[in-house]
Amino acid sequence: EARLIDDLLDLTRIARGKLQLEMETTDVHALIRHVIDICGEDIVCRQIHLKLDLSASRHHVHGDPARLQQVLWNLIKNSVKYTESTLPS
Repeated sequence: EARLIDDLLDLTRIARGKLQLEMETTDVHALIRHVIDICGEDIVCRQIHLKLDLSASRHHVHGDPARLQQVLWNLIKNSVKYTESTLPS
């Protein structure tokens, strides 16, 4: 519920042009690893085999790390939620 409320407040801030972004050079590989750690229990419970390929040589971006993490978390969380088990029975 708290996450939903935060997302709604963010939408309101965006609509009013009051969303503050903290731009900095951010390691996307580190963010992905962190989000995978956060979602790890769900991945195990859903019996999903996850293979990460973090071999990109250019994996730094200029952006807001909190917002990028939020985007990655939403993508991975939804992927886990709607993916069938990929481990052999």
